[in-house]
Amino acid sequence: MEEVSRRKNCQQYVEEAKLKNCRDYGKIQYHCVINSFGNQSLEVCAPEKIIFGFCTEFNQEIGKILANYYLDCTTFMPPCEKKYYSSNAYLYKGCYNYSNNMKV
Repeated sequence: MEEVSRRKNCQQYVEEAKLKNCRDYGKIQYHCVINSFGNQSLEVCAPEKIIFGFCTEFNQEIGKILANYYLDCTTFMPPCEKKYYSSNAYLYKGCYNYSNNMKV
């Protein structure tokens, strides 16, 4: 995971955030997550969030990591944790099976 993070150059965003005095700069991590529509995976550097029982998405409109409330990953096999860090979303493969999971 560290190698991918280096390739994505997340540290660059940390440095930029420090210069702008952003308080979340220390939480910027590499993420591999789905988009809001659940039809594409994205690689982003963003502040890490705690997610409660849903798949993690990156909302491109607002530029933030969020829980996707259409995808309750605690019901998938294997299930996700009831509470996990968004940068660990890649561990929950069920979130990436778009056509089987989306209920929109």
